[in-house]
Amino acid sequence: MRHNQLPVVAPLAEHKQKALAGYLEKEVGYQCAGKPANALLREIAELHFLSMFTFVSPGEACHPEGYLVIEASFDGPVDAFLQVFTTSSRP
Repeated sequence: MRHNQLPVVAPLAEHKQKALAGYLEKEVGYQCAGKPANALLREIAELHFLSMFTFVSPGEACHPEGYLVIEASFDGPVDAFLQVFTTSSRP
């Protein structure tokens, strides 16, 4: 099976960066293995590594709200991974 990597950088809605960063740290972070969000990620057998974080570039004039950055390493086609990753349960 082909190994793939997928980087995603998405602009955040205004005033959402701090709340999202807090949620990721509190509910999805590496110390939250027992949380429901992580249980869903563990269901994705093809997933090897996933990183999600927010980023605000200092002096960013064009998008001061920041970005959500997702990095994933997985087996199989990108489209199949995205289908599973973006739904709450496997198809």
